[in-house]
Amino acid sequence: MGTRCTKCGGTTVVKSETWSRSTARLVRVAHCESCGSEFRRELPWGAVSPSEMPCDRSGMLRCSLWFVASLSVIWIALKFGDFVARSLVYRTLMRTAEGFLHPGWIVMLVLSATLLWLAGRRRAVLPVSPAVLAPDVHIRAEPDGKLSLIFTGNRGAVAHDCVFGRHYEEERQLLTELDDMARRSVTFEAGDALPGADEIAETHRSIRAIGRRLASILGGDEAGGAMDQLVDLPGDHLLLRVQRELSAFPWELLVPKSEGQPLWQLYCLSRQIRTDGSSDTLWRKPARPLRMLVVANLEHGREGRGLPEAEREAQELLELGALKPELVRVVRRSPRDLGELVAALNEGYDIVHYAGHTAHRESGGAGWVLPSGEIVDGRDLFLSAAAPTLVFSNACGEGMGGAEVRGSDLAASFAEGGVPAYLGTLWELHDAGSAAFALAFYRSLFDGDTLGASVRSAREQSFRFHAFAWANYVLYGDPTARLID
Repeated sequence: MGTRCTKCGGTTVVKSETWSRSTARLVRVAHCESCGSEFRRELPWGAVSPSEMPCDRSGMLRCSLWFVASLSVIWIALKFGDFVARSLVYRTLMRTAEGFLHPGWIVMLVLSATLLWLAGRRRAVLPVSPAVLAPDVHIRAEPDGKLSLIFTGNRGAVAHDCVFGRHYEEERQLLTELDDMARRSVTFEAGDALPGADEIAETHRSIRAIGRRLASILGGDEAGGAMDQLVDLPGDHLLLRVQRELSAFPWELLVPKSEGQPLWQLYCLSRQIRTDGSSDTLWRKPARPLRMLVVANLEHGREGRGLPEAEREAQELLELGALKPELVRVVRRSPRDLGELVAALNEGYDIVHYAGHTAHRESGGAGWVLPSGEIVDGRDLFLSAAAPTLVFSNACGEGMGGAEVRGSDLAASFAEGGVPAYLGTLWELHDAGSAAFALAFYRSLFDGDTLGASVRSAREQSFRFHAFAWANYVLYGDPTARLID
């Protein structure tokens, strides 16, 4: 918006800026301080902040060319000119240098710097708050049976919040239906029939209905503007900060509008489990080539414990590493107990991929099952081992569903162990689509996509051929992070 009112010539001040995902434009409203007129202007806006937009460097380029040309002329005059020409150049340079000693030059420099600063401010794009550029939404349980949806603003301040009444019975019923759907998913075991097109379509309809019910849990029609704002957040990435007691819900499947898309299609999503005193785990940029540890099908020799799909998954990951040795080096280990697994982790890896069984622990929570019978989680592993950048737990659960223990508990243990990014499931995973999902995720990740974009790409590829696996995965950590530039 211009700095002068077109009606009275007074100064205008930006009153508000809003983003519309449907039009991909920034709407800016300005107010004239003199006559009170308001002006509305729509500006095209990509999924980047003003600081990321390409700036016009033509002026700097012209100055650089003039400087190089001047030096070239001086060099030619000194190199090929006679004594008179060289003397003329020397005298000119000396007089110019002596002229800078005059006090008038200081005044000229100050005036020039001031004019350049004012011209730059006049052309500058007005900044938008970091919260608008990097959406950050909190889902919290409030006292007295309430739920709140909070959109953070600049420097983490609350920009907008909505509070709704909770419906505990509806929440319990929704989780029960999700558990049943997970148990009905196609198993890892060899010989089980794959779902047909009709079964896949029916499961997809059920999942969409659950997404609409999740929206009703967050206020339904009461949410009004909150659902509109959730849909119209700028950019392609979104971080959901979810309280521990609400982490069992698949918020990624939420459908804000009755005829609209779910959140996982609108954004490259991730979440973070919020607990009292919790903080973000520091992201560490790994060096190339990446080192990847695959721990898969540890119990293949035991009756009824082998996982053929996990074995195939491990082989495909080894082949993927062989095809891209300049990007990633894949190593497979088969540790029998906690000591051997910790020793393997201490070799130093950027990615740890686990494909095996998970089970409940008597002390509470869940963990990976080792051949020795030990059940270990992130706290056990990374108290004495070096934490990787990413852990992918593509695990077959033994009763991971139910109200007592869920995949979010395993995710929390790895976060507490210092792992910045964790990809896992919320319920039992017995779907043959898990191996396909993992391979699609890593292909996208090694192509340079962000973590959030890689998960969305894997969901989109699995969505057409598998009933439930694509909906089961949840990413924890920064969705905008990349392992490969």
